[in-house]
Amino acid sequence: MQPMIEKFRKSKKWLRYENEIYETLRKKHPDCNFKSNDSIKGRFSKRKRQIDISIKGKLAGYNILGVVDCKCFSKRINVKIVESFIGFIEDVGANLGIIITNVGFTKAAKNRARPKGIKLNIVKFQDLDEYEVNWDICKLCDPGEDHSPAFISWSVPYDDMEEEDIFSIVQLGRCEWCNSISIKCKVCGVITPVHEAYYNQAIECEGGCGLKFKVISEYVGDGLYDEHIEIVDSPKRK
Repeated sequence: MQPMIEKFRKSKKWLRYENEIYETLRKKHPDCNFKSNDSIKGRFSKRKRQIDISIKGKLAGYNILGVVDCKCFSKRINVKIVESFIGFIEDVGANLGIIITNVGFTKAAKNRARPKGIKLNIVKFQDLDEYEVNWDICKLCDPGEDHSPAFISWSVPYDDMEEEDIFSIVQLGRCEWCNSISIKCKVCGVITPVHEAYYNQAIECEGGCGLKFKVISEYVGDGLYDEHIEIVDSPKRK
């Protein structure tokens, strides 16, 4: 009898964990349609797939689906779990996948969470209050039959960067589908897409705030290029 009682206790703990995640996301994003314990028929498996939390909505005229997987484990999320979730995302046709973990993740798992054409985030449960579901889409992509609007994955500053660093003014992002660059201005909040033909040239923020920047592309060898941002003029510095 004791094992059954322990199983029931753990089940209750998991349900509280999932409900807290659901309520936190729903309150932070009232414009999105969240549903707990949803199910969708898989495109390839042809079977109903259970979803801990689904996120549904419309974006640029397209139906958008996000799926949240709530992991309440005693060990960190590993690469096998991420790969299994990627297959799940592809089967249900989701545009966005989010894994919430209570104990963190391995470096390999984080590195693997970059599938082409799918936005996948791994979020620590203790960081959930700070996490924002990102629906920013690439303006340079041309959605069609092969893919719906593609999301931008935004870079984050390193821990040793100072507040005065460039990341306090702009943020560099890459399209999950075409890998093109977009720049988010932290002065006015507007996103400016940057075609590669305009690399190394001064570009003005589309928000009209007066910010000017360059995307510097430098060859680093072995057929690889490195891109970084250079501020030409910023209202914050005037």
